[in-house]
Amino acid sequence: IMKKTVFLFLSLVASLSLSAAKTLTSEALKLVPDGKTLNTVALQQAIDQLSKKGGGCISLSEGRYLTGAIQLKSGVELHLERGAVLLGSTNPDDYYQLQVMGDGDVVRKDNSKYGLILAQGAKAIKLTGEGVIDGQGQELALTIDSLVKAGVKEDPNYSKRLRRPSEIMRPKLFFFSECDGVEITGLTLRNSACWGLSFDLCRNMLFQHLDVYNRAYWNNDGIDLTDCAYVRILDCHINAADDGVCLKSYHKNGISEHILVQNCEIRSSASAIKFGTATWGTFRNIEIRDNRVIDTFRSCIAIESVDGSKIDSVVVDGLKAWNTGNAIFIKLGNRAGNDGGHIRNVIIRNMDVELAFGRPDTNYDIRGPEVSYFHNPFPSSITGWPGHPVENVLLENIRISAPGRADKGMAYVKMAEVPENEDKYPEFTMFGELPAWAFFLRHVDGITLRNVQLTLRDRDFREPIAMEDVKGYKTEQLAIAMIQPRHNGPCMQGQPCGHGGQPRIHPYVREGKPACNNCPSKAEGCKKHEGGCKQATAGCKQAAAGACGQCKDGGKDCKKAAEGACKDCKKKTEGCCKKAEGCCAQGNAGCKQADKGCKQATAGCKQAAAGACGQCKQ
Repeated sequence: IMKKTVFLFLSLVASLSLSAAKTLTSEALKLVPDGKTLNTVALQQAIDQLSKKGGGCISLSEGRYLTGAIQLKSGVELHLERGAVLLGSTNPDDYYQLQVMGDGDVVRKDNSKYGLILAQGAKAIKLTGEGVIDGQGQELALTIDSLVKAGVKEDPNYSKRLRRPSEIMRPKLFFFSECDGVEITGLTLRNSACWGLSFDLCRNMLFQHLDVYNRAYWNNDGIDLTDCAYVRILDCHINAADDGVCLKSYHKNGISEHILVQNCEIRSSASAIKFGTATWGTFRNIEIRDNRVIDTFRSCIAIESVDGSKIDSVVVDGLKAWNTGNAIFIKLGNRAGNDGGHIRNVIIRNMDVELAFGRPDTNYDIRGPEVSYFHNPFPSSITGWPGHPVENVLLENIRISAPGRADKGMAYVKMAEVPENEDKYPEFTMFGELPAWAFFLRHVDGITLRNVQLTLRDRDFREPIAMEDVKGYKTEQLAIAMIQPRHNGPCMQGQPCGHGGQPRIHPYVREGKPACNNCPSKAEGCKKHEGGCKQATAGCKQAAAGACGQCKDGGKDCKKAAEGACKDCKKKTEGCCKKAEGCCAQGNAGCKQADKGCKQATAGCKQAAAGACGQCKQ
């Protein structure tokens, strides 16, 4: 019994000692929070110690902790309290690479293996808290640039044209590879020298309540997932000089699957949410839900397969965007020259986008490059290449407001002039000028537009939708409204623009082009309602004038009553006309409502005029 009691006591002491060691504070580790003293060795030793003992937490209190690259190990959590800032060193010698290589790395040479926070093969790791991790990326990148130019460092892929070191020379903020069980929550993450948060072949990851601000230097993506599975990105704010959330594949046998991006707000000087451009493996069962896109230069959603990727079962639902350059870009191409890959079964629904006329990202110091040619505003595009169509696309409950202002003097093309460019870098500008303002569709097999509303805010000489080699095209409640122009002078005969400030429904188009369902009948109803409004206004004026005429002395009371009648009538008829404007877009119910409003306005005018007469007689 005595031996058993001693054993239990010693076990309890050992357990308590282990529990006490599971949280190591910055004070206990004697870290120096002055922003100048390098804490790399102390941090790494603490991580290694905790991982060997089964895991634990390193907690940084308020202060500025300078460090080079550190590598998280299994079971370890790095926690930053509010006021704690982990600063990346600006000395490139304080960083090292993970030994990771994908099939695409041989070709692309753009996927850096350096990082401030690294992890490889780790399980159950966390970064949490309310603190900040700042890579000081611009200073670091410029240091690398100066060392390369001085001949101290070698960069075989240095860009002389762009005058900057290649991506593979510049550290990312995070680079994790082959990890299982990653949780990153609550932190503010900023200023990488390259991509922001990068994950390769990782599984079971959660990113939540992150504030990612990555605008320090070129290629500053927000979050990059390379061949990852079972990932949730929730409730994050991402502001990136390059792509916001980017799904990539550098491994031919890699699989990106069961990924959810939900309730995030994204700003980008490139694309907000993007598949690609590195696309060697498989993407499937991806959900993009309830996100907001603001001030974004390129596409809200870009789905690209150009290196052989098989993309299947993608849902984009509830995306709201304003001041952005492009709504939807889907491209199946053959950049790798392997004749492989497909994009199929894509659903985009409940999308509301307001496109900008000029650059939406003018507030960025580092902006995505413009094209080298003159052009009109670009439409959304869904394209494959000859013999390789994009398959089974549903666009449902979509509203796109386009800026218009296209001018033939700027540029114009016919469909036959648009190049295929299937071997080129995929981007919504890749075809040059396009012959449509809303959608450019080519090499598509199966596409449905259901309850899609396309609105043009100013004149545009192009068709709303241009198509070539499109099979299985269906529309259900497609409405196309074009507003009276504001910039380019009066409407010319035969051009698709409105009159009198009212939307004009695009005429029923011929074979090979989309039909505006029931547009002619709706348009006629609107015209009738507009006429009714005008008649009601005229009748009001006549009735009021007649009331004054019956007054022998032209008394002031009569004039006031008549003027009031006209003003009252004008308000009612203006309201009627506004309802009639909405008639075309809203459908039959809207027409009935507008008709009722017109009748009420007319009756109101008569009553007002009769009241004026009554006052005059008295």
